[in-house]
Amino acid sequence: MRGVVLVVLLLLPAVAAQDDHVPIDIRSDGDFSDPTQGVRSGTGTADDPYIIADWRIRPALLDLDPAAAVHIQGTEAHVVLRDLVVEAPFGRGVWLDGAQNVSIDGLALVGQGRALQLDDVRSVDVRDLDIKHSGPDKTAAVLVDGAAGLYLGNVVVADGDGPGVLLRGLDNARVEGLQVSGHDGGLTVHGSRDVTLIGLRTDGNDGDGTALYDVQNLRLLGLVSDGQTGQGLASGRGLVVHDVTGELVGITVRGNHAHGAKVWDSQVTLQAVRALDNGAAGVLAAVPGLRIDGMEAHGNRDAGLSLFAPLEGPAHAQVSDLQSHDNGGPGLFAQDLVGLHVERLRAEHNGAAGIDVRDTANVTVLDSVLLRNEGPGLYFDAVRDAQVVDNQANDNRGDGFALRASARVLLRNNTALENGGVGFAVNGTGVRLQDNQAEANGLGAFLGTEEVQEESPAPLLWLPLLAVALRRRASGRAGR
Repeated sequence: MRGVVLVVLLLLPAVAAQDDHVPIDIRSDGDFSDPTQGVRSGTGTADDPYIIADWRIRPALLDLDPAAAVHIQGTEAHVVLRDLVVEAPFGRGVWLDGAQNVSIDGLALVGQGRALQLDDVRSVDVRDLDIKHSGPDKTAAVLVDGAAGLYLGNVVVADGDGPGVLLRGLDNARVEGLQVSGHDGGLTVHGSRDVTLIGLRTDGNDGDGTALYDVQNLRLLGLVSDGQTGQGLASGRGLVVHDVTGELVGITVRGNHAHGAKVWDSQVTLQAVRALDNGAAGVLAAVPGLRIDGMEAHGNRDAGLSLFAPLEGPAHAQVSDLQSHDNGGPGLFAQDLVGLHVERLRAEHNGAAGIDVRDTANVTVLDSVLLRNEGPGLYFDAVRDAQVVDNQANDNRGDGFALRASARVLLRNNTALENGGVGFAVNGTGVRLQDNQAEANGLGAFLGTEEVQEESPAPLLWLPLLAVALRRRASGRAGR
């Protein structure tokens, strides 16, 4: 048996043990040749970088306030920091200030005020960092303040006392596989351009999970932001997007204290979004230009999707393939827009209307299904220049299609079946109805004003008139 154990031990790979080292402080390329600075090999070229590796950084006995465990300032030589462990309570774990051509790989940073700080750096590559218990002085665990050509990959930031990750002034940056949890706010990106974020996760932070401010040409490809906590509606959101241009694809915001996502003053496309069980709206957007292509909103306390105009300027929105169900408010709510296009919406079992649009012009609702909502299937209030075509409103508690004080609206080839109110309840001017069908609605097929224009064949005109006169349950083709 002893022989077997010996053979197994011999076959196990050797594990490099970190040697103890005092803090490293490099302020010029010449300092890399100093034998006290932890360089194990290399000449500083791209093919043969300086290697600082396999150290456990501990405070020096006579240096009570070092700048950081590792500080590199104003260098251009190529250097690799690899497999370093910093567990002592330094003010900063690793600090790069005006440095270029630095790779950081496989570091464990535990208990620093700020684990990683990058100021005005260029061509820096950071991978596989494990950061815990940072920020006792309420500073961000990771701070980047000015970076060109930055890569952050597979960085895990957990269980800290301050903000998680703050990235400012990025130019041509890629962040991939970042995870931030247990902080006073997860990830914030501010004042940056040409930024790609891939496969991020921000969970269980006290504040917003992921916040993007003033980011131009953004590509966000994959985000899960769950379970943030906060106070009121201004914190505890899964995703915040302000003054951003770009695309956001593959977003899941779930179980957050406030809105799943809030987007305003931005020109963005949202694709493949899931907003589930959030404490306010699934997605709240007040933007000049928004496109949503593929979204599920389920179990949110307020509307599944809410659209508003920004404080300044007109707002347009295009929404396609939205499934909004079991929300406390409407499946889709929109107000004060100058253009709204909705296609292939399915709104089911929401706490108010399936779709509720108010004070909005140039509206199109196509090929949508509105089922078993607590209010009307479709509700328009002060809507102008609209087309409602090829939709179904069935088994809603209120009216199937309800128009109030609206003008120049066309309803064509819509079906209203078994709604609790009227199939088509129309109040407005210049409203036209063509080839609609209403059957088995609780208060009749049609209720309208004189301004409604009938464009169906004459033999069917008696059906809506009879419904209005008798105000009783009607069944049959309304001919609208």
